Amino acid sequence: MPMREPRTVVTIKPVLASVAHQPRHHLGSTLYAPRIGTPTDKEPMESAKFGYTTTPQPLPRFDGRENCTVTIRVPRFRVDASHREEICARRALWGSGVYTDDSDPVAAAIHSGFLRGAWGEDVDPSLLDLEIKPAYQHAPRTAEAVGGAADDDPPQEPPIPPPDRDLHITLLILPRLERYESSVLFGIRSRAWDGRHDGLSFTVLRTVWVDEGVGRGEERSGEARRKRLRNLMQSGRICTGPGVVKMDQLDRLRTGIPVPRRKAAVTAPAVS
Repeated sequence: MPMREPRTVVTIKPVLASVAHQPRHHLGSTLYAPRIGTPTDKEPMESAKFGYTTTPQPLPRFDGRENCTVTIRVPRFRVDASHREEICARRALWGSGVYTDDSDPVAAAIHSGFLRGAWGEDVDPSLLDLEIKPAYQHAPRTAEAVGGAADDDPPQEPPIPPPDRDLHITLLILPRLERYESSVLFGIRSRAWDGRHDGLSFTVLRTVWVDEGVGRGEERSGEARRKRLRNLMQSGRICTGPGVVKMDQLDRLRTGIPVPRRKAAVTAPAVS
């Protein structure tokens, strides 16, 4: 009798149902900016070969915001083939379908079938089980879930990232689980965690491919915008407020002579 192929079932509906009664709000977006480090002797060979390691930043603390969504903005260069290969080798991912909030969102999207992973030359992708199956409750079910049109056919396999687009991953915040299971799905093995996790969880809700233009790779929060404005003013790249003073100081340092600035003409008020 031939051996039966092991069947993996990912069930997340009970977790979704446990928070379905709570209001759903969109909590904004955050930039995907993992910390870059130097490989140590403890790194596996698969990760050490890249010459660097990535450690994902945990999600902000969203205590009491279960059933809400948040978008992870991923610059296009972080999902090219070489970066996806490093992410698949690094496996900073705990859970199956529902992941710890310190897991890598891009790794979670690969493990959930929302985008295709990447592997070394010694791996034959045709031997990987990349089919999106009905038993995977966490996988995309419609073309819209992976950024396609409503009338497109549902994806049969994870799509390959387009080279000229940035990635937005929308996550659904979920409660902490007692245990996070390991599984091999779509060419990446997640890790198990059976200790007490001190954060929350998430699942991948959808992905969309966009062109962020000049704002690519920048945080969009009010504090981030104020920081960029301060940097521009201090560097003299914009001439408003302290930036004007900064440019005058630079002119004096370079020439030793103050450079007079043209003053705007002032119109005297009419006297009746």
